[in-house]
Amino acid sequence: MTNAPIKTSHAAIASIKNLCSALDIGIDELEFALGIPNAEKYTRIEIPKNDGTFRVVYNPARQVRRIQRRINNSRYKLTSAIIHARVGAAASHPESLNGGLVINALAPLT
Repeated sequence: MTNAPIKTSHAAIASIKNLCSALDIGIDELEFALGIPNAEKYTRIEIPKNDGTFRVVYNPARQVRRIQRRINNSRYKLTSAIIHARVGAAASHPESLNGGLVINALAPLT
């Protein structure tokens, strides 16, 4: 018998459609970015450093960068909500603290 995870959220990103909705992009935009050949998704750039060597940077294609930005912004919003929830939980439920960490990080925002 395996202990398979059970999906309890109705807002889970379990499909391409939900992913596109969460990132506020069209399915065609995602498919276009995925269809870019690997050699063209990132452009290698060498930036000179003060010591005479070069720093190698890989610059993503415009379509890839837009999707990366959406993912990063979504993570920032989630992190901000969790931090807010932790502060709220600590203020209203001090018993939830365990060694300085809030156990219920997703407490209702009040």
